[in-house]
Amino acid sequence: MPVMARWPLWGLGMLAGWTLAPEFAPMVLAAQFLAGVGQGALEGDMDTQIAADAPPGR
Repeated sequence: MPVMARWPLWGLGMLAGWTLAPEFAPMVLAAQFLAGVGQGALEGDMDTQIAADAPPGR
């Protein structure tokens, strides 16, 4: 999947739980989980892309 599609999807994953969190108290836990997974995945995906584009030895 291209980067231009992956990064917005990680952002939507982080946002998805928080839109439902005010409706149901247990959804706060799900929102925290989705935000944590989405943030970690986005950071890892960005690091991978930057490392792949960097010249050798840097």
